[in-house]
Amino acid sequence: MLTLLKPGQVLINTASYCGRYAAHFSLLLIALMAVLPFLLPFHRPPIHSFYSEWLAFALGIGAYVAFLTRNLWENLSLPRTALYLFGLIAVIVIQSLWIKRPYVAQALMPALYLSWAILLMVLVHWLRLRFGQEKVVTTFAWFVFIGGLLQAIAGLVQFLGIPGWLGALIIVKKSLAVYGNLAQSNHFATHIMLAVAALSYLFSRRLLSWGLALSIAAFFAFIITLSGARAVLLYALTLCVLSLMLYLKKRDHAYFRLSIVTCTFLLVFIGTQYLLPQINDTLAQYLAELSLNPKPFTYDIALERAHAVTGGLSERVSEWHKGWLMFLRAPLLGVGVGNYASYSFHYQSMPEF
Repeated sequence: MLTLLKPGQVLINTASYCGRYAAHFSLLLIALMAVLPFLLPFHRPPIHSFYSEWLAFALGIGAYVAFLTRNLWENLSLPRTALYLFGLIAVIVIQSLWIKRPYVAQALMPALYLSWAILLMVLVHWLRLRFGQEKVVTTFAWFVFIGGLLQAIAGLVQFLGIPGWLGALIIVKKSLAVYGNLAQSNHFATHIMLAVAALSYLFSRRLLSWGLALSIAAFFAFIITLSGARAVLLYALTLCVLSLMLYLKKRDHAYFRLSIVTCTFLLVFIGTQYLLPQINDTLAQYLAELSLNPKPFTYDIALERAHAVTGGLSERVSEWHKGWLMFLRAPLLGVGVGNYASYSFHYQSMPEF
């Protein structure tokens, strides 16, 4: 039986399909921003972060396809948090009226990044209204978890020094600590900690089994130990304390599952600090044939870096002091985006530094 549709009805249905597919496509590209930019093995001068930033920017721009749909404009709303970024852009513009810069890009680039972020915030706000908050958050959690898992595998390959076709996809380790494809140990550890948070959320929503969740949490704890990042202890304690507080307040089984994963990660992370030095020689003895890395099975754990806290803290206090002097110099508008280095160079010649 042939059914005739009015032209207006066809247009409405077509627009509905386009809006639905555009929304899913935008959600996919935004979620991929939590995976692909962190796994690129390219970090070359003069700007080592160019490739990862370029890919993240391109994925964000591609997600803007949803702005071509009528549904977004009919339900357009500005998240309240985006107003803070508008305020930062206003400060940069006002700074440009009084602060002379050798390059226009010193003010233009931060403004472009902030504008890009504001559009993403508007887009994600619309996706939340369209799909519901739980679906959007769960989608992001899966991609953050998968991205962190792939990053942890890259760190394991670096630690073992496994050769072969993986060498084209994973950076060869040239330092003591493991740093994955991010080529920076602290960023590497932070990326995996985000994956731990995503893993905890997915487990609390019963999307992962007990055995899988706890074993991957232990794997994350072992790999993140190899980075030597000391801030991980603070992150892990925060996750554990917050999850326990939520459980004690709500007595909800989801928060109980959340507490189990976060506390497991914290305990394994602390235990690995003591266990790894004891078993590393044995691992190197039995797995030496796997490696072609000239320095395999090396690591830099936080426990062994504890003696370096004093020196590192003095350098940080020095930079905080400089920042405080800059604030006193220009408490309202600041000294200008991109001008920290020049002021730091000037302050370095002062007796207190």
